[in-house]
Amino acid sequence: MKERFVSYAQFLEDLVAYHALREVFEKNGGVFIDVGANDPVEWSVTKQLYEKGWTGINIEPLTEKYEALCADRTEDINLNIGISDEPGTMKFLVANDLSSFDEDTIKSVLRNSKDKVEKTVEIEVKTLRSVIEDNLNKLGSDNILFCKIDVEGFEDKVIRSMDLNRERPWLFCVEYRNPEKWEHMLLKNKYEFVLEDGINRWYVDSHRKSEIGSRIVQGKELVKEYDVFLVLNYDYMQELYKTNALDDFYIFVKKFKWVIKNKGIMGLFKICMSHMKGKNRKNSDKLEEG
Repeated sequence: MKERFVSYAQFLEDLVAYHALREVFEKNGGVFIDVGANDPVEWSVTKQLYEKGWTGINIEPLTEKYEALCADRTEDINLNIGISDEPGTMKFLVANDLSSFDEDTIKSVLRNSKDKVEKTVEIEVKTLRSVIEDNLNKLGSDNILFCKIDVEGFEDKVIRSMDLNRERPWLFCVEYRNPEKWEHMLLKNKYEFVLEDGINRWYVDSHRKSEIGSRIVQGKELVKEYDVFLVLNYDYMQELYKTNALDDFYIFVKKFKWVIKNKGIMGLFKICMSHMKGKNRKNSDKLEEG
């Protein structure tokens, strides 16, 4: 019988990480670090890991998202800070759904958009090295299995703030902007690039590659190994649980395999986006007809 996997992530990143690291976690335990955790549910890469029994450190500068993390991830360590290569305070720019410490990224994204910077707030920043030193022992494991970084152009500062001689996640997932600015730091520290999924680049510790390298594959390749429930709208998923109407959602997931095969990952993404705009039932019906 296939294992059920409820994916909350945008491109099945949670499934990729889980499949790669499941056996290691079951044998030795381990934790995750989520830098730029944002919402605890919507498009979360670590939500399903948490539901599978993992714990980790979630780092989120936006107060409202941090408070949501505290409410949802009671077994995790949640920190309302930013990460940089020097401790202190920094200006954090917020523009609609985009936020970053990197002003150039914000300007570049907004250049051809009607959106504007809504607010700028002063945020405490720490090095990831100090966060790990201060908090890892509270989780009962020093085995960092997975580190996800989503910081909108600030990747180089985050990676530089780590001591990769001491703190070596088995697997990195980095949502990338301009990887030429930071990738060399991972490669120099004996990480190997293994996967690109459209918005993220994945790197494995070269010392661990023999153990998990063959298990790091695209999410679309894993659909046949799991019963995947793709959570496009959390409120809608809650409705289905309450009404015992999961069969309706499972029909969509079956057709999700068809979308992957015939439309590719971007075709799936477009359908995800339309679902998140509240068109769940309508699009599910269309897929069933397809």
